[in-house]
Amino acid sequence: MVYSVKEKEVYNAIKSGFSAFHDLAKHSLKIRWKDLPRNKKYSAARALVYINGVAKQPEEYFARKNTIDAWLARAEEYRKENKIPKDSAKCAFYIVFRPMDCVCDNARAAFTQNFELSREFYNFCEKVECWEYERVSDKRLELAKDAGERIKKDSKDLCQIANVKNSNIFVRPFKYMVYAVAQKIR
Repeated sequence: MVYSVKEKEVYNAIKSGFSAFHDLAKHSLKIRWKDLPRNKKYSAARALVYINGVAKQPEEYFARKNTIDAWLARAEEYRKENKIPKDSAKCAFYIVFRPMDCVCDNARAAFTQNFELSREFYNFCEKVECWEYERVSDKRLELAKDAGERIKKDSKDLCQIANVKNSNIFVRPFKYMVYAVAQKIR
């Protein structure tokens, strides 16, 4: 099977998507900022910086070659801590944090009091991890292709929403109409 989704296109979509999440989280926090205690503000600011880092180099956080060793190490550590026999070691692999769980955990504070945006971030991370891990598998290229297409679509939608949120308050109503995303605006 020929892999038709170009890696560069998908990486650009991933970077754009995470950049849009950064902007949307920043906008969401701006509304709630004055009500947050100082420690939550620090945590949120660190999470925004982290998301910005993910947006610049997503392959560092999701690519199989960069994350598999740490994932296996977490699983092995869990296996040893819980005295799981080596023949049952695979179960530990499914219990410990996946690479996307690590990203979501480090970014959680940026989505304070915005559950919907947090859920969308989680789902986007799941698609990115699926694409990253399946594209290097000979048997699962169809899953990678599907995940790549969904990433590009989601990224486009997120960028449109972020564009509306970042626009001038007088222009914003017109952008609502142009993008036809008024019902999706968070």
